[in-house]
Order: sequence, then structure tokens, then C-alpha cells
Amino acid sequence: ALLFVSNFLLLVAVYATNSFFGFKADRLNPRFRDSQFESPVKYVVMSVVTLIASLILLHVMNPRLPILGGFSYLLWVFYSCPGGAKGRPIWGTLVHLFGQVLQFHLCVMAFIEPTLSTLTVSVYFGLLFASGHLMHEVKDHDSDALAGVRTNSVAYGQERVISFYRIVVALIPIYWTALRAADLLTNAQFVPFLLASIAHAIFTFIGSGKRAPGTETYQSLYRVFYLVAGVTTFYLAYSES
Repeated sequence: ALLFVSNFLLLVAVYATNSFFGFKADRLNPRFRDSQFESPVKYVVMSVVTLIASLILLHVMNPRLPILGGFSYLLWVFYSCPGGAKGRPIWGTLVHLFGQVLQFHLCVMAFIEPTLSTLTVSVYFGLLFASGHLMHEVKDHDSDALAGVRTNSVAYGQERVISFYRIVVALIPIYWTALRAADLLTNAQFVPFLLASIAHAIFTFIGSGKRAPGTETYQSLYRVFYLVAGVTTFYLAYSES
């Protein structure tokens, strides 16, 4: 329970910080403007309170975790702040990749020491997270361009970003299979996420219209694949214990 709550609070702190720095730009985005606080100061208060609470809970589990949590938070400040990675093509994607690797190890280090295996597995989830963010950039292309935020989609065009995204998604199950071949995964860990990533890759190429990459329906559907994979993996691990 502490692990879930501490990570959730850290994510809220990151969200609030991003919303503070992007307050004016988000007013131009129909996805966010109706749910915004009236004042950016409220986001500062939310960020400070949830960050402190998260770091305290992380310390209870492992005295080293607040260091990792603090570094993760600072990484997202670098992403969100004026002139930061959010408005720099490729940089923003790399922050999402490394940010997910850190978030994964916040969970890992609550139980075990990090290893080569945990690092390589975290890269799989980092690739999913970073590539998924590319689809957010595709969706927000018009509002980002209007706000002067130079994301990958704005800099290179939506079609190029989608083409690159498809390549990455197609490579993800190959990477996962390589980890199993290197004996870094058990079958219970390997099979559910392999099937999810294959289904994701297929859907990425055949999806069209309202189910094409970059649409809300597309993102909702592929998230279900990984939710089922995660639940299945936990069930198999519990059954074997």
C-alpha cells in the first residue's frame, strides 16, 4: 500500500509541476483547459505537498528511495520548465524513457537491489511510455504549435512521428523476446507482455479512422492490452508462490 501511495503522490507532484509551467499553453489545449485550476499557484501548493508526502513514505520503505524519487522529480522539472525538454524534439522523448526507468526502479528497490535484469526490463516499459507520449504529441499538434511548443510532432510533422512510432512499437516485442532468450525473464513474465506487445504492434499498423494511432480510442485499446498483461503476470506470480 505504501508503495502505491508514494508513487501515486510523486506522479501527482510531477503532474502539478507540469501544469504550473504549462499553465498558459494548456489554456489553448481543449484536452486540459476545462479541467484547469483557476490559478497556477494552486499547482505549486499541490506539487510541494504531494512531493514531501511521497518522499516521506519512500523513506519509510527504504532510506535510499527519496534520493531516486527526488532525482525523478527533478528530471520532470527539466522537462516542464521554460526552455526545457518539453519544447525540444527528441529531448522530451528521452526524458519519458529515462523517467520510466527511474519510476520502475522506485518500485523495484522497495523489495530488492537493482540488477542488470531490472534495468533491461525497465527499458521495455520505458520504450512503451516514451512511444506512447509521441501519440500525445500527435494529438496535441495544433495546440502545441499555437502555443509555440516545439514537440516532435510540431518539428517533424504528425505523419513522420507516426511512422517512427510504428517502427518502435514493432521492435518492442523483439526486444522483449531477446530478454527472454538471455534468460532475464521467466515464462510467466515473458508470455503475457509478449502477447500484449504483439497485439499492440499489429493494431498500430491496421488501426484506421477513429482507431488510428494518435486517437483516443487507439490509446485506450492498447492500454487494455498491457493492463491485462500486468494483471495476468501478477496472478501467475501469486499462483506460483
